[in-house]
Amino acid sequence: MRHEKGFAVVMSKHHDPQTPNGGVFLFGPATSSEVKFRSENITSNGLELFREKKVAERAAIERKRRFGREFSTILVVKMELVIANPEEWEELRSHGSYIVGLGDVSKLELYGTPWVNGSRVKGAFDSWASFSSNGAHPFTDFGALVGEFGLGTLSELARQAQCRVLLIGVKINWSPADH
Repeated sequence: MRHEKGFAVVMSKHHDPQTPNGGVFLFGPATSSEVKFRSENITSNGLELFREKKVAERAAIERKRRFGREFSTILVVKMELVIANPEEWEELRSHGSYIVGLGDVSKLELYGTPWVNGSRVKGAFDSWASFSSNGAHPFTDFGALVGEFGLGTLSELARQAQCRVLLIGVKINWSPADH
């Protein structure tokens, strides 16, 4: 099990990043030395988070300079990820919020609940929706996610995607005042 605590840069096309279909994108530190102090999508940087708030704020300023016209919200949030392999899923039961990662750890696709505020996320499959297109809403029902005898959303995702599935406990503190 891997624990990541730190900060992420959030870019959203809407003022409230928690709205459905918010087009929310999460960014962590860029791994290439050529783009020092910039950021890249956390799905392609191996779910790495910024360790220092000031570095994340510099990356957010860079994002605003380059993408400010396209995205109405660019902010820094406090974030915690607990990344578990299948044999460790049960240890995440009490975490409360979960996203699913499909693929290789260095290049994951992240998925959350297909339902937000009682409405189905546009383009969502029965058991999951892209974590960016559902407004960064995680799953909250661990039982339905893992299912009895492992026959829940996770096994359905693995069957449909035909690739490795990770369960990720996630906590996002959306309030900038608390950083």
